[in-house]
Amino acid sequence: MLQKSTFSVLVVGGLTAYLLALTIHASGLIGVIIFTILILIVSRVYQEYFKLTNHFKRLSITDELTGLHNHRYIHNWLDKRVADNLPFNVLLVDIDNFRRYNDAHGHLHGDLALSHLGKLFHTTAREGELIARVSGEEFLIIIPDVSVEEATQRAQVYCDAVQHYNFPSTEQYPVTKLTVSIGVARYPDTGEKKHEVLGAADDALYKIKVATHSRVAVFSSIAEDIIRELQGLDVSEKLIDEMQQLMQLMHSRDRYTYRHTERNVKYAAALARKLNLDKDLQKTIRVGAFLHDIGKLKIPVEVIAKSDPLSKEEWDLMRDHPNLGYQLALGLSEVADCLPIIRYHHERYDGTGYPEGKLGAELPLSVRIMTLVDSFDAMTTSRPYRKKRTMEEAFDELDACRGTQFDPDLVEPFKEVVREIGILQSEEPKESAII
Repeated sequence: MLQKSTFSVLVVGGLTAYLLALTIHASGLIGVIIFTILILIVSRVYQEYFKLTNHFKRLSITDELTGLHNHRYIHNWLDKRVADNLPFNVLLVDIDNFRRYNDAHGHLHGDLALSHLGKLFHTTAREGELIARVSGEEFLIIIPDVSVEEATQRAQVYCDAVQHYNFPSTEQYPVTKLTVSIGVARYPDTGEKKHEVLGAADDALYKIKVATHSRVAVFSSIAEDIIRELQGLDVSEKLIDEMQQLMQLMHSRDRYTYRHTERNVKYAAALARKLNLDKDLQKTIRVGAFLHDIGKLKIPVEVIAKSDPLSKEEWDLMRDHPNLGYQLALGLSEVADCLPIIRYHHERYDGTGYPEGKLGAELPLSVRIMTLVDSFDAMTTSRPYRKKRTMEEAFDELDACRGTQFDPDLVEPFKEVVREIGILQSEEPKESAII
């Protein structure tokens, strides 16, 4: 459109000049005066035209509310960078609790907060760093030509800057204090295409958003996750390959379940160390924690991801996932000791759980550990149909269920573990940490 307008202006300008020349030739001095006046008018028109052109050009690449780049600009930049095969780091930024801030203060204050955030990001950025608002409460920060370690450090700088900034009205209502969470991924390490790198950053962000706030997370592959969590244990490459295939499938179908599994592994492994269990039992607990929900692979995605209450038939199907997982695990190598974890992790200490209603004394220690950590993570992560509980609220629930749902001897050591490893933070913003 701008090219057509420019051509039109040039044509009109040429015709005008031609007509003026004819006027001067025919009218002498009067023609010169008329020519001069018209030239001044035309030059003024040109000046306003180019101002308007530059204005629309800026609008086409700028987010009007924050003054940052917009979705179109940053994606065009990424396309060119990928086409030239030049490395860069993507920082995907999401504002924590922004809906709560809008509900408390109104959308006008929300827009004002976004404007402040744009200015804060602009002053925090170093030369060469590009920042864009890509949706209502999401931003992209692009950092080219540095290592992922340095990009992660820069992500922490942005995270801290937001955490310590006083946004409008938060002094009166500290509970609505704004923070951000950031997922970090690097091209080409995490993918050869733009959408793969952005997906990796989004996955790293999801890793922390579902359980905590005001954190920075770097993308790691599923293979890296498994190898890291099983390091130091006698696990064969064949079993690792089998687990990787299952976890990759789980992640592709239901990202929540995979991240839930990942956190359960961390909790269970830390509790096993706290209890000074032998290496073989630690191996059983860690592998079992990875595999405990594989039965959900046999359940339709629309049931797994449903945000509305399940029907009786759907609930019966969900309750059958321990048995489905047990049948699936029978085809794996070296997991015989993990089978009870897969089949019985929804049993209760008082015998009122499922699928068989076994009493706690009948359950291996590995199962009782899994029951505890699995329930705790479910309590402390957000789902569409349920607001997550804070760490202390979840601890109160664990205390209330000692001896009924949970092994009473495991509750206190587990509470100590959660405080020590710091996977979970409370709802109130705390100091940021790189994980």
